[in-house]
Amino acid sequence: MAAAAPVLNEDERMAVRRDEIVRELLVTEKNYVDSLNAFFSAYVPRIGAMRIISIPDFAQLCSNLEVIRRIHMRFYGDLQIRIDNGRWGPNSRIADLFMEYAPFFRVYGDIIHLLETVGTAIQDLIYSSPEFEQVLKVCREDSRCKRHTLQSILIMPIQRIPRYFLILKAILQHTPENHPERALLQEALALVETVTQQVNQAAHDLLSRKKIVEIHKKMPRSFDLFQPGRRFVLKSKMATVSPLGELQPAKFILFNDALLHVKNFFGSYKILKQFNISPISAFGVFDVRDTYFPSDKAETIRNRFRVADGSAMLEIQCNSSVEKQMWVEALEKCVRDSENRICPDSRAIQEAIRTSDKAQLLAKVGNDAVSQMMSNVLTRPMSRTVAEARAPLLLPCSICLCPRFQPSFFTDGKCICQHEQREHCAK
Repeated sequence: MAAAAPVLNEDERMAVRRDEIVRELLVTEKNYVDSLNAFFSAYVPRIGAMRIISIPDFAQLCSNLEVIRRIHMRFYGDLQIRIDNGRWGPNSRIADLFMEYAPFFRVYGDIIHLLETVGTAIQDLIYSSPEFEQVLKVCREDSRCKRHTLQSILIMPIQRIPRYFLILKAILQHTPENHPERALLQEALALVETVTQQVNQAAHDLLSRKKIVEIHKKMPRSFDLFQPGRRFVLKSKMATVSPLGELQPAKFILFNDALLHVKNFFGSYKILKQFNISPISAFGVFDVRDTYFPSDKAETIRNRFRVADGSAMLEIQCNSSVEKQMWVEALEKCVRDSENRICPDSRAIQEAIRTSDKAQLLAKVGNDAVSQMMSNVLTRPMSRTVAEARAPLLLPCSICLCPRFQPSFFTDGKCICQHEQREHCAK
């Protein structure tokens, strides 16, 4: 009869699980290094021999991946000495290795955009070149590749740093409060999380700059798109809504500090309107309530929002509710970020702007000449269209159900629908 397994207390169970996680880290690190080695020993030489094949940015990607490969070969070697030497125990440490190597992981920020470009080019070549597809098949059958495709190897660097964060988090969860390494593990976890965010931000910034360069080529020569801190956010084909409800096709390009309304003009862009996103311009985004009329689909309002600054207002028709949500959330984030950049007390300033309380505004921004000029700009009277955009959205006119009804439409006692003004119209 087999002996019963010993009963472990809580600390012993945590130590066993901690040991399993650490050894899993060692195994996955070895697999990652082996995959990078296979990329350089099997894929790169065969692809390089195909001189008729050109993959954009492939040489630059290989150069950066070689740096990453050397970093991880050393990291794996140090892990192996620490874990796989028969001396690993409940009180052994591993956080110091992450503290040492985590700063080097920032180099991943230089390859994320290259991986996307190269991955797209490889996918296109697979469909267009049977010879290239055959070469990749031969590489995959190479014993060094362990049947990993080129695409699966190239996605590994994207996954590696976030996986370190998850592994460290799991190790910390199975480390007792009185363990000598717990404090250092918390520091290592925070450092890896910071590096992950920096890598993601660096990749996003590189893609943003690339997009800005592409857009700049279509802009008028007199328009300088390159501004310090400017980042690309969104671009979509939507429609503008005229005061009479007519839809006009339009293209909008959103940056973190500006919204451009443009149209195609002989292969270039003609700028119809530029909204600057900052508290000084009093830029805002406003929802337009969906309204459905079964008897008159032309009067139905769906997927619309408004943008306005101190001089103009536009009502925009999106192609779907998902697109509307994406744009409204992106615009609101740009507004919040602009407020935080300019003034930490921006919410109080915005309230002063909304209420036109100049005294309160001056108390917030100061009383010097620059602040005086700023307050004059911020508290200038808004045009009627902007005031309409900021007014609460009301129900349609109850006489004709006109969905564009607003109290400001009344002229000489009649609304835009040409009905006499009634009390129930202004509810």
